[in-house]
Amino acid sequence: MENKAWAFLLFFVFISEQPIFAQASKLIWQPEILLGHIVPNYQDYPSSGLLHGIGLSVHSAKTSDKIWQQKYPNAEVGLFIGAWKMGNDSIFGNQITAYPYVQFPLKKLRKSPLHMRIGLGVAHFSKYFHIEKNARNIAVGSSFNWAFEGSLFWKKRLSKSLDLTLSGKFLHGSNGHTQLPNFGLNSAALGVGIQFSPKGHTSLHEKPTIRRSKKHFFQIKTGLGLHEYGGTIGPVNGPKYGVSSLAAYRNIQFNQRNRLKLGLLFRHYNSYATHIKNHDLGKKITPFSFSFALGHEFLLGHIGLDVDGILHIYKPFYRTYFNEFGIDNKVLFLLHRWLGARVGFNAYALPPSSNPKTNIFLGVHLNTNNGEADFSSITLGVERLMH
Repeated sequence: MENKAWAFLLFFVFISEQPIFAQASKLIWQPEILLGHIVPNYQDYPSSGLLHGIGLSVHSAKTSDKIWQQKYPNAEVGLFIGAWKMGNDSIFGNQITAYPYVQFPLKKLRKSPLHMRIGLGVAHFSKYFHIEKNARNIAVGSSFNWAFEGSLFWKKRLSKSLDLTLSGKFLHGSNGHTQLPNFGLNSAALGVGIQFSPKGHTSLHEKPTIRRSKKHFFQIKTGLGLHEYGGTIGPVNGPKYGVSSLAAYRNIQFNQRNRLKLGLLFRHYNSYATHIKNHDLGKKITPFSFSFALGHEFLLGHIGLDVDGILHIYKPFYRTYFNEFGIDNKVLFLLHRWLGARVGFNAYALPPSSNPKTNIFLGVHLNTNNGEADFSSITLGVERLMH
């Protein structure tokens, strides 16, 4: 089940990039060398040496007349593919990763701009936890994982079609609680590369006039999640359970590129239901949760980068779960019990910036309780323009 789910995620990452490259007459290539180190995030962390490898970023030259490209003439949206050794072959092995990204100039330093990049996709680790063969690696519990990059780029123009790039990257891999243990693996890296641009291409353009607008949309979506019942470190090799969800959102879309969202979420946890049945708790507790969501979605053509903050109003089983797998800390329990988040992206059949009356979309998200992974999910939804 896990491999099928992540194979779908790889396919989703691939198709999410097709509208960008299909309309581009030229591509811009950025190969780079990566050097860094794993950042420990638990006690007795295995030692590691130098993280080293290569990466390749590719995005389209700005030749399209898409609305989002008009509003963000200096943004770069593309695909990153990378491979590197983690610095400890016997425990952490190698990582291969691929994800779409968006990159914006933050500030122009003389003639060389500073950029911010955010990427989200999938990573494959050659070494991960095995109770007999690799018990010290409790950072990575499975071969396929979510991959996240947050970085700053500095570019220096060397010629009309060549830039030198320097970047500082934060890299994170986690399977979203689909297989335990799952502390996640964090790394910091420095990237040194060259960007090859089409002849005559310039990185910075004059910002166009933006016509201000506000539209209201109503969304209904249903989702299916997957996780393994347990805490961050186990129990391991347990069964996988589904998490089904239904949600309704009211979205306000500003200037065809930003959405503020308010929603109601209903979830059913099969793992909770199984525990309730096995321990005869049916009359005392339920496997459901009900939550409010407040979030923001950043629109880039057919793709929406989606972040929700969640307030769990009704989640009665979480006390039982926390008593079994949490630590004796009242404040930490309250934070995990009440606060959550969803991070991921949506792929729309029609670009939301064109304000279609009806639209359908597919989403992939990581769901958390106070920053601790809860489950990974796939969502199918439909939205309607209200006025």
